[in-house]
Amino acid sequence: GGTFNSSRMSELMGYGKTDEMKRDLVAIDTIKKAGRSVDQVPEHVTNALTRDYSELMSVMNKKK
Repeated sequence: GGTFNSSRMSELMGYGKTDEMKRDLVAIDTIKKAGRSVDQVPEHVTNALTRDYSELMSVMNKKK
């Protein structure tokens, strides 16, 4: 919570956070940029935003 400034830069960059935590932060940012609160978004949308797509992307990249 709160405003990010240079003293919180490492937090903003995601250092020390798990991949799951980073996906959650990105999902929250995406929801806020869409003009919604997290409570307004259905669970299936939140799940789609926070899903780990790395395995899917790996398979797609192999096909190239």
